[in-house]
Amino acid sequence: MSIKTIDRNTISDGRGLQKKINKSAEKMVFDILQATQYSTPIPSTVRELVTNACDSQREKEIAIEILKGHKKVEDYYITRNEDEYKDSNFKRDYYDLNYLDPFHNNVEITYKYGEGSGYCDLFEVKDYGVGVGGDRLKGILELGYSTKRNTSENFGAFGLGAKVALSTNVPYYTIDTCHNGKRFLMNCLPYKTNFLINKFEADGSIDIAGETVYYQSVDTPNTTTISFGVKRHNRQRFIDTIQEQLVYLDNVNLTIDDGEHSRPYSFRASILYNSDNLIVSDSGWYAKPHIVIVKSKSSATGINYGHIDFRELEMEQLYGSVGLKCPIRQSYKSESGEEVVIQEGVDVTPSREKVIWNENTKKFIQELIDKAAEEATALVENQLVEKDFLLWISKCRDVLVSSATYSSALYHISRIIDTQKIAPKYTLNTSIHYKPPKIMLPGFNVRKVTSTIEDKKYSIKSEEVSSWGDVNLNNVYFLSGNRSRIKDYYIIETEGVFYTISTKSTDALEEKLIQTVDPTEKKLIQSRINKIKNNWGVLNYIKNSQLYNDYEEIEVPEDYESKLKEKELEVENSEKFTNLSPAERRKLQERIVAFSLRFKGDYEYSHDLESFVWDKVEPKLSDVMSSDTLTYYGTSDDKEALLFAGLLMKNMTPIARDVFPGTWVNSSVYRYSGTHYPMYYRDETPTYLKERGFDSSDIVVNKFKSVPQILRVSSSNIKYIESNDNCKHINEFFLTLTDSGGYTMDPKLIRWCTGSQVGELPTWIDGLRDIDPRFGELYRTLHEYKHDHFHPQLSNSETKDVIAKELYDTMKRMIEFKKYEQSLDDDSESKEELLSKKSRELFTLDIPEVECFDNDIIELINLKNDIMENIHPFMSAINFSSVYRSDRDSFLQELRSYLKLNGKLDIEFPETLTTTKTEDK
Repeated sequence: MSIKTIDRNTISDGRGLQKKINKSAEKMVFDILQATQYSTPIPSTVRELVTNACDSQREKEIAIEILKGHKKVEDYYITRNEDEYKDSNFKRDYYDLNYLDPFHNNVEITYKYGEGSGYCDLFEVKDYGVGVGGDRLKGILELGYSTKRNTSENFGAFGLGAKVALSTNVPYYTIDTCHNGKRFLMNCLPYKTNFLINKFEADGSIDIAGETVYYQSVDTPNTTTISFGVKRHNRQRFIDTIQEQLVYLDNVNLTIDDGEHSRPYSFRASILYNSDNLIVSDSGWYAKPHIVIVKSKSSATGINYGHIDFRELEMEQLYGSVGLKCPIRQSYKSESGEEVVIQEGVDVTPSREKVIWNENTKKFIQELIDKAAEEATALVENQLVEKDFLLWISKCRDVLVSSATYSSALYHISRIIDTQKIAPKYTLNTSIHYKPPKIMLPGFNVRKVTSTIEDKKYSIKSEEVSSWGDVNLNNVYFLSGNRSRIKDYYIIETEGVFYTISTKSTDALEEKLIQTVDPTEKKLIQSRINKIKNNWGVLNYIKNSQLYNDYEEIEVPEDYESKLKEKELEVENSEKFTNLSPAERRKLQERIVAFSLRFKGDYEYSHDLESFVWDKVEPKLSDVMSSDTLTYYGTSDDKEALLFAGLLMKNMTPIARDVFPGTWVNSSVYRYSGTHYPMYYRDETPTYLKERGFDSSDIVVNKFKSVPQILRVSSSNIKYIESNDNCKHINEFFLTLTDSGGYTMDPKLIRWCTGSQVGELPTWIDGLRDIDPRFGELYRTLHEYKHDHFHPQLSNSETKDVIAKELYDTMKRMIEFKKYEQSLDDDSESKEELLSKKSRELFTLDIPEVECFDNDIIELINLKNDIMENIHPFMSAINFSSVYRSDRDSFLQELRSYLKLNGKLDIEFPETLTTTKTEDK
């Protein structure tokens, strides 16, 4: 904030009386400025205290540079002597190099769990800055006192932020500060400050406003710690606030102390892109353009101030998780009373909660968006500079069709510009524009070649490609003649789906030209012929690409044709397998080599992809093709997705001793792998178990038909496996289209997402079963559901695996959409419009529906939240077992009265919880 003018320009004729604050209203003014001015107390408290700590760190760095002669005062400060600015002038005697720590420059946040009720937790912010001492201790007693108004290096200026903790309704906050060898300790209340070091434990004293204040002598560097109590039901709100607002600050650390363990908590975002105008990170907190308040455009860090209000700007809503870097407007008055603007930017309220949408702010934001769009457009076009023709098509496709990946800066930046207006041109021939194959390459046919099974026959299918979006440009072959059946099958088995590019013949058009009499039609036909022939020149670019493959150069092994005939016969016989016993099927068919998952880590605490190993299984191909158990498959390219699905289904997958009942006693397998490990493939015994004497006949399969299996196979076997409707690619586990074009997912993943919404489930709800058994039934239902379908370690961890992170981000966006939908009034006329807007924000497209919740359980979760509202802190402090032993009947009577007073006995339970209610006594 910085070089900030805090008074207003006025027009005066010398007449009138000066305004004052009424003496009897001082407490009210104190309340307004310290507490009630903040509409969001927790976010404001975190922001103000942390930015003040950052300011102190920066002030220390500046003081060291000036005191050592590396910089001059005027390099960082201007001098103003008006009453409201004089405290902000640089005062050399306030600093002592012996107490300024040049090595510790981080702000340390600590959240400590406490026991009991009320403000039992503790929130603490510590900096290693300049400390508070001397005249600055008066600032503890004064509203509006600030030392930051004459420098461009700080966030603060109004002198209100230090008192912000009182806005959380805590009775006081504590300051523990060391300044130049003196330690001061004080509790700051709404209307006074109590200094806590008494004269018997003090080493000296100073005078403040006529009062004696004692201090202790210390030889430690200057520090300041501000701490205050927090109600424990606000724990997650503090953590969320830190993640939301401080993701761009690289010198802030967070530690969680739960009473047993003190551990660092990672919340900072990884910066994907940073410039004078834009900052893009991998944080999922903001899916729309947002304001990042920075000290200057060159700053790499700043405070996240939330979404841009495009309605105020009278602009169309833009999307993309892009931060627009906005300094706070800096100005001061010259001696003539004119405003001198040091730095253009945005204005914020004195509470620094919101941006003030005045004309200066609007103008700055509008200009910044234009600059950002220009920068983003240039960045996108720079990404498309490529001489290799097929690589150029690939890059265009990634940017303009796929929008790159969610973890890519380009994905987010491209969403704040209209990519449809970008017409990429090929560097070596600017007449070629990126368009669909049929328009871009009128002289060529681009076709997709796949294998399929029709009427129990293994056959080849070829179809025209309408978009580059689905084309794997590594598997494109130039076709100069006719295709070979044997060669097609061989390429498909080796590469999977492949594509052909061939020159389009003009023979039919030239024949038609000869037969046509109408001059106008002749002209049109000739134009088409010319267009095709002129486009043939692109062939040189295709052949010079590093991705170029020539269909004619493919060599098929001599024995391949006989193997193909065997496979075709295998496919023809696959329908016969349905009437055979498992033993007959195993005897009839050869096996394939595939892999499934097994845990290698601690079952209870392992929660990352490295907790798995791949176990070889050798199922019969015919078994896989005819299995009626839902199986998700993938190749080596899908490893992360398969592993991530296994991690999510960990609590839902049957364990080894259930799959192999009665065979674990006195077995080496028991000691080798444990009976509680999930079995992710059950149609065939894993090889490592076969080596220890187990056979597939020991497996109980039918009991677990509802639980999906996971299987990794070679690309050559996919064409057989995908012929089974019960075998689906792993991508469908995470995202499947509904009949109406909406998004859904596998039922097991729906249960995981639902379990993630249960949240805190206090045991006191179960303790109310003697008041009404349905309370206990509600608790047990939610507890079992969460335990069986959800493990919280995953939601609290940041996976480093790129694919898994993208899939997890997709899940979170689906959950966000569904929760937003449920928050809307069903009778609202604007519900459809609001959902459409939310859909474009999260998915770019208009998605009619998202299904990712078990609605019956969501109803119970909402009921649980209604029960907890307003009474959770009090109920959490009750020791049910203790009071039951003392006077159970009296306790239940008092408890029933308390619940009735708070309306909890009037709550309507759903019909699913129909346990008989106990009569009121």
